Amino acid sequence: MKIIVIINLWSIIFKLGMDNFINKIKKVRPSEIKGFVIKYEKPLSFSAMVLGFVIDVLTLTRVDLWLDNLILLSYLALSGIIIILLNSFYVGKLRHWIWQKLIPWAPIGLQFAFGGLFSGFVVLYSRSASLSASWLFLAIMAFLLIANEFFEKRYHKPTFQLSIYFIAIFSYLIFAVPVLINKVGALTFLLSGFTSLFIITIILRLIAIFSGQKFFPNLRKNSGVLDINSLNSTSWRSAWVSVFSIYVAFNIFYFTSIIPPIPLSLKDKVVAHSIQRTSEGYRVVYEPAPWYMFFKGFNNEFNYTEGNPVYIFNSIFAPADIETEVIHEWQNYNKETGKWETAGKIQYHISGGRDKGYRGFSLKTGVWPGKWRVNVKTKNGLLLGRIKFKIVEAKGPFDLISEIR
Repeated sequence: MKIIVIINLWSIIFKLGMDNFINKIKKVRPSEIKGFVIKYEKPLSFSAMVLGFVIDVLTLTRVDLWLDNLILLSYLALSGIIIILLNSFYVGKLRHWIWQKLIPWAPIGLQFAFGGLFSGFVVLYSRSASLSASWLFLAIMAFLLIANEFFEKRYHKPTFQLSIYFIAIFSYLIFAVPVLINKVGALTFLLSGFTSLFIITIILRLIAIFSGQKFFPNLRKNSGVLDINSLNSTSWRSAWVSVFSIYVAFNIFYFTSIIPPIPLSLKDKVVAHSIQRTSEGYRVVYEPAPWYMFFKGFNNEFNYTEGNPVYIFNSIFAPADIETEVIHEWQNYNKETGKWETAGKIQYHISGGRDKGYRGFSLKTGVWPGKWRVNVKTKNGLLLGRIKFKIVEAKGPFDLISEIR
């Protein structure tokens, strides 16, 4: 009986407190909120960017974990809802006092969501990227993350909102679709693109329904159906031109290896003197890096003894249930032509699911002194990573380390 009385008392106190809180909010004029937002615009937007980035760095670890995907999907959902609400509010569709209080904060909410998305993309894509091939795409993601702080005024424009939103959708689906269907490759990428276009079409449709003639001037009244003449409207046309331009750019980036081959990523790599498979893993014997190149993990100069092979060991992360082929492309630098010449290709099968990546190696005999590199590629030719080293003739004893990997 006492417990019931206490619970009832707390419920009354809570209700009174909430009523008081709501009454106070009602008394706040929209102009006061707008003034506060304008006054503290820069620190608020910067704080939103930093908060979103910190959350993603701390929480995003693998593209196939449900929690990581839930975080990114929540950002996508939040930004989509805000875009629809903003366009509805601008044409006077949302007249309730609560919207008068909340909408001035909407662009900052959009900044927070986009900041979280692009910081997440920077984190996840950088893990799958070879800087020499994918620097442009990573630079674009980093630019969108940093420039997001200054986009508050632009987020009032529907075409700009939708352009950034489409980039976010496409960037997410590039790795989400392969995880969902357990396949990687060009067809999976194309499916990601078509799905992105479908989703943005739904968003455009919702904007048309809720905001009427603001975005689509020839929307039939009370029907929610677009008149065919609305296709000639400037706002409709500019939105679709922007979306399709981004779609074409992403396709060009993918088929020229500018977009990293996510969800695959190169986790470990080493140039070795011998590799043996044991019950514990792979026993890798290699030369340690000099102290001033501690970050490298192995010596870039490979001391070669005639007749011995050179081994390349790596581990490649792939989400669970994904199986694909990986290629080691051995290349030697020709001083006379100034070009890298392919000296051989070795292909092997990998299976996903291991947190530290699927381990594999290749070896090459009949090598000679000079600059070498091994391009680690997908079966479609996308670059996962590049291992550079220089072969020199061994002139004496050198240090070796034996490790189980």
